[in-house]
Amino acid sequence: SGYNTDLFTVDPQNISTHIGPIYSNVLDHDTRFLFSILPPKFETYHNQTTPVNTVIWGVLSALFLGIYIFQWAFRWTRQKRYEYAFLLLLVYLLLLRAGMLYFGIPFLFSETDLFNPKFYASSILAPSLGDLLLNCLVVFILVLYIADFYFRSKLYRDFLHISETFKTVLSSLFVVISFWVFYASFSELKNIYEKSQFTLDITLSISFSMLKIVCIIIFIFISSIYFLSTHFLVSLFIRFNPKNRTRGTIIFTISSLVCLFLMWFVNVEIEWIFIIHAIYFLVLYFSRFPRILYSFRYRTTIYYFTGAFFWALITTYVVYTEEDQKDITNKKDFGQQIIAENDPFGEFLLDRAKESISKDPDIQNTFVSDTVLSRERIQQKVKSIHLDKYFDKYDIEVLSFQANGQPLDNTAAALSFNEYTQYYRQPKYQTSYPSLFFINDIVNNFKKQYLSLIDIRKDSILIGRVVLNLNPREDQPKNVYPELLMDKKFVQAPETRQYSYAIYDSNKQLVYSLGSYNYDRKMPLAELESSELFDRGVLLYDYKHVASRDKNKRYVVVSSKSFPFKSITSNFSFLYLILVLYVICIIAVYALKYGLRRLKISYTTKIQILLNVAFFLPLILIVLITL
Repeated sequence: SGYNTDLFTVDPQNISTHIGPIYSNVLDHDTRFLFSILPPKFETYHNQTTPVNTVIWGVLSALFLGIYIFQWAFRWTRQKRYEYAFLLLLVYLLLLRAGMLYFGIPFLFSETDLFNPKFYASSILAPSLGDLLLNCLVVFILVLYIADFYFRSKLYRDFLHISETFKTVLSSLFVVISFWVFYASFSELKNIYEKSQFTLDITLSISFSMLKIVCIIIFIFISSIYFLSTHFLVSLFIRFNPKNRTRGTIIFTISSLVCLFLMWFVNVEIEWIFIIHAIYFLVLYFSRFPRILYSFRYRTTIYYFTGAFFWALITTYVVYTEEDQKDITNKKDFGQQIIAENDPFGEFLLDRAKESISKDPDIQNTFVSDTVLSRERIQQKVKSIHLDKYFDKYDIEVLSFQANGQPLDNTAAALSFNEYTQYYRQPKYQTSYPSLFFINDIVNNFKKQYLSLIDIRKDSILIGRVVLNLNPREDQPKNVYPELLMDKKFVQAPETRQYSYAIYDSNKQLVYSLGSYNYDRKMPLAELESSELFDRGVLLYDYKHVASRDKNKRYVVVSSKSFPFKSITSNFSFLYLILVLYVICIIAVYALKYGLRRLKISYTTKIQILLNVAFFLPLILIVLITL
């Protein structure tokens, strides 16, 4: 009969009234099954309205046009028509990226992980990690051209002759733009964490997959964009405020406050890390570092390493805050799993399994005929036919009893039906489904246990009973990402293995604890009243504690060692080392381009280069050996 296209903007492969895999089922608020959806299969070519051959010819046309555009840009650059060359590059690169995004190129031709949206999805402008890399490359090319040729342009020379009032206004504008450039670069680093499954934390994993290496390359591009943009803006600021540094400092201070107010007004989250950018701007202004970028001297290397230091510091802050936020989220999820009242979808599947088991003719005949190994036959039938794969995360025990309650298990220790189930058949364990009980208290260490009692009848006569006892597996990993998005290359050692936790009743009395942390002595009950404990977590005795609460006012506090200072320094060292290697590569490229003889290197600069090589070369070798 069709479906609402407002709900399904992309046609699904199938919509069925039969139960499907866990991820495809749609339930109502009472966890009743409605229907299942088979998601659409995305073809390599996304835009089906244009023939593929047309797109291929378009790609070739864009490639040859690009060669022609760059030739014209180089020609205009040699003719000192820098503004026209830049506008030509800007228009071409922006149109090229827009066309690639619209037609899904290069994902159109090859479904690689790099351009697969399931591994990274930030926005329509960066639907994959590869698209983010290409965006960074385009911005880097444009910013590099500006930084390399702006001081030779006619527009720059015209700016030098404007009035002092306009110079003050433009100086303020440069400061404001620098803060927005910092915020954009800072946000892109955060997006790598928040919109994907990657991490730049070297202390969590020293393995480097292809996608993680791409993340590091993006980190280098973002640092380059920030460095060149800030270099350009500070250079103009110095040019408009060359002598009176007090005046320049006042303009910077007022402009910074105005910019921060504007950010606050448009709901931009302002963090103390903005102070680092302000300090970096002032360091460049007072040191006049931007003036020596274009000649290779001793101070040039200091300028490069200073920029690398500040950006490594900023990135380390991003790593720390994002890992801290992930730790809080993991602990909240872990706590909710511990005190979860039930598993609604699991209960729904158990109720469906109960119906199919009770009507299974083979199981009915097994009870009636009383054959050899009847208990084993029932177990095999239930586990292989009637239970969904959803229950693979449970240890399942299938018990069989005769109509009089005696077990089909002939061992001496076997319990009767009443002896086995009498403790669980209590009103406090009863679920919304008949004969399904949920046990989650101190009796079983607050693990989610289900007991399903199934009557087997034939011609309305009770001929036996089957009991399903489900307990969660201890080794089941607790992933914070959806099952469909997980891939081996992203799986890390679960942090939950390092967690300690404690459960308190509604009167804040400790009823259960597990792990190395001593909650009796080191967890003041007053902390359970703190909203900070439930929102951001609190630090006590070098442990980070995060709490959750259920509808019965039970508390669970999950704890682990706080993020150690040595991890912060390790991350900073790793990120700074990457940028230092990048700087060394820049120096090497410069030397190869112009020849070592044309490099006017002083004796002091030579000593500095040799000291850097002597220090970093052994460090690089150690890192490569230990990977």
